[in-house]
Amino acid sequence: MQGDGDARVHFVLTGSVSLAAVLGIVGLSGTVNDLQIFHLGPLSVELARDLLGRLAEGEEFPLPPAVRDRILERIDWPTPYLLQLLFRELLTRVRYRKACLDEALVDQAYAGLLEAENRVLFNHWIERLADPFLMPQERDLRKALLRAAARDRRGTSENSVLQIRTKVAPNLDSMAVLTSLAHDGYLIRQGSRWRFNSSLLRDWWRKWQAEETD
Repeated sequence: MQGDGDARVHFVLTGSVSLAAVLGIVGLSGTVNDLQIFHLGPLSVELARDLLGRLAEGEEFPLPPAVRDRILERIDWPTPYLLQLLFRELLTRVRYRKACLDEALVDQAYAGLLEAENRVLFNHWIERLADPFLMPQERDLRKALLRAAARDRRGTSENSVLQIRTKVAPNLDSMAVLTSLAHDGYLIRQGSRWRFNSSLLRDWWRKWQAEETD
């Protein structure tokens, strides 16, 4: 705000799901057509390294360069939340379990995040699929597409998407559903395939959701 006669107010709207997707479902897209959409992606490699360095400094927990590189390799979609999850798991194993800090421990800590006791860290990704605004067929199609994407690190092909849509929800637009999953942070399109943004989320999905059938 700049002076009494020159008030400038800016609003930043954020949420766990895409506002555009929700409004599209209820036919209110026109209410936000004057907003500017800003995509906030993952951290750059430089910022991710800096974050890990600051976390290590704050905990007086030096991270060797090779360990830091392995963290970034495993967390291939470096958001602050995911980086801090793996850092915390490493810190716990070294400080309280007296483990040796090396690249192998990074892999063990990563696997530890996928254990049953840590399901609470990821369950909200499942709960979000139960959006009451979604039709039952769309909820089923979303889950089926995510299970398919989890089976292969490259994601699922467009041909597989069409097959799944025909089987699960033949009356729905699969591209609209995939776009919504992309807006909500689950998937990203690479060429003709749709893959999980995060390998950690993908590995969790494969471990805890693969038992469901399409």
